[in-house]
Amino acid sequence: MGADIEWIDLSKGHQGNHETRVKVRSHAMKATAASRKRNAAWGKRNLRQLPENLTINEVTRHSASILSNDKPLTDTIGVAVALSQASGKSAWTTNMSPAMPLSGLELLAAEIGIHVLDLSALTEIQCGWTACAILAGQRSRIGGLVSRRQPSYLYSVASRYGYNHYLDAALRCVAIRARRVLTPSCQLLEESESSQYVGALHSLQEAINDVGERNQPDVLCAINLLSLFELLHFTRQEAWALHTAGASRLIRARGPASFVSDLDIRILLSMMTSITHEFLRSNEACYFEEDPWQRMFQSFVVPNDSFSSRSQLSVSLSCIMVKGPRLARDVRKVVGESGVDTPPDLAPLRRRLKEFRNELLRWHAEYDLITLTAPSHEDTLGPSEDVRSELLATYYGLAAVSSRLMSAVSADLAEVLEDEAVAHATHMIRLERDLLPTNQSASFYISQKLVVAKATLATTAIWRESSKQCTNIIEKHTFRAWWSDIVGEQGS
Repeated sequence: MGADIEWIDLSKGHQGNHETRVKVRSHAMKATAASRKRNAAWGKRNLRQLPENLTINEVTRHSASILSNDKPLTDTIGVAVALSQASGKSAWTTNMSPAMPLSGLELLAAEIGIHVLDLSALTEIQCGWTACAILAGQRSRIGGLVSRRQPSYLYSVASRYGYNHYLDAALRCVAIRARRVLTPSCQLLEESESSQYVGALHSLQEAINDVGERNQPDVLCAINLLSLFELLHFTRQEAWALHTAGASRLIRARGPASFVSDLDIRILLSMMTSITHEFLRSNEACYFEEDPWQRMFQSFVVPNDSFSSRSQLSVSLSCIMVKGPRLARDVRKVVGESGVDTPPDLAPLRRRLKEFRNELLRWHAEYDLITLTAPSHEDTLGPSEDVRSELLATYYGLAAVSSRLMSAVSADLAEVLEDEAVAHATHMIRLERDLLPTNQSASFYISQKLVVAKATLATTAIWRESSKQCTNIIEKHTFRAWWSDIVGEQGS
């Protein structure tokens, strides 16, 4: 018996060395090893993979031929089925084990011909009503925007596909519309687009009417997706604005305490600029400047993150930006009443404008400091490089507007402030021009901000002349000529 049994002490303090652990493991697996050796497959490798002589290029070529087919591929449940359809069921595909089933979004991509995640850049570049006008004249830019995926709330939506009808319908609408924009010759989806959109609106309205459902992040996702659907029509700015206004009312009703999940935070940050701009156009103060919302935004910051939607730089600039609509409203009121007998008290407004300008200057100093210390990866463009450029363009736009608003009620400083506004506008135009050949995403984001730069440069001559002729407040027609170009005719 002593020869057949080897005693190994593994009690406390006697954990053993590597040799004893190998002996224990070998003894424990002895029965399993004997069972495997009785199997005919013992020693054979690569049983559940592609044949060894099949290259990855062949797999990619077969897969591409399936996804590029105009016929909807509704019966594809795995790689084996797709490849066998493309290659006439060759010997190696019929012997392959089936792969994992495709996810819901992958099935949608196989059916429509475009993956929703390819549109992630469009959800993160804060598309607004100006994007409609830009894309209407430059539809080819869509191709550049879908060429590189970016971090987006769409990645969180992928796991939620198939659980809410209104979200599924919104995703399908956007996919169909994007495919038709990218492939104008494809007529297969033309008839279904309108019916899909009507159905998506109906199901979304039912979700909003449901008290228990309306506060779910999926509802905001669906609204944002349908606004993207409208944007891809290029001429339906007002329909886009209605979706944005509806999302804004829903966000305000929910309150800042309800935005705690990662999906809630991502979707809110992706809509923040668009909502703020709609308040600017409607001549109203934005509720995001209220203290509870400001504290909420600051809680979103991810430490040690230099350039992302949740970095300190991004969040702090957004918190400054949302104060703009109230200041613009008050300046417009003063300019509009400049002809009355009793002049308004400009000191409080000037102090607020000065503080707004100083906040921007402090932010820019922090941006310069972080930019000097954070490594740049311009040779390998990524989301951080996009955010770096987009933040700088946003600063230039806000700084130009800040200088003009302060100049409108400070004629004694008009010359210096106008020089600043022109400089900021020029920097923004140069930044967009430099990025256009290499970074389509950041370039498109900045092109929307060029409305401010172009309006400023186009009116600098009459602004300088008007400021010389007035005592304190700029002339109404001069201010209106600049402001109407920024917010559009309806906001003038």
